[in-house]
Amino acid sequence: MGSEDAVLMMDRYFEEKERGHTPEEAMREASKKIGKAIITSCLTTLFGFSTLIASPLSMNSNFGVVT
Repeated sequence: MGSEDAVLMMDRYFEEKERGHTPEEAMREASKKIGKAIITSCLTTLFGFSTLIASPLSMNSNFGVVT
């Protein structure tokens, strides 16, 4: 999950740098604009593993708990 967030942030950072922002400005803009995507991605992952935990199959449920 952390690697996905890092890829999203880096991509957005480089887009802002291409628009002529300084590194600090580019990071601020990237942080502002990427928030919804990161939250959505994290919630999707959370609900996916929660669904596994609620599964009646013990193998799926155990996998959800472990991960």
